[in-house]
Amino acid sequence: MKKTRFLIIASILAVTITNLKCAKEPLKHEQARHMVLSKTSPDYSERMQAIRKNYYDLKLDEKFKPKIKDDVSWTPDWQHPTSQVISDSV
Repeated sequence: MKKTRFLIIASILAVTITNLKCAKEPLKHEQARHMVLSKTSPDYSERMQAIRKNYYDLKLDEKFKPKIKDDVSWTPDWQHPTSQVISDSV
């Protein structure tokens, strides 16, 4: 009887501790605001320029060059950028 009672209490304690440790931390509003690339943000053009600079600095354009067929290629449209906001509720 004491062994069963101990196992039940230990199980409940383990489940409680696990649930407390696995809780998602809330995202602070300031962090979320800086992560989203919105057209209405004041630094939108600066951030787009930084993305463009990193694209060429990291030589990502080389990775998009085809290895087999040269007739297919992709280059970003830097003159008409689009931004997308994805709401993450997870």
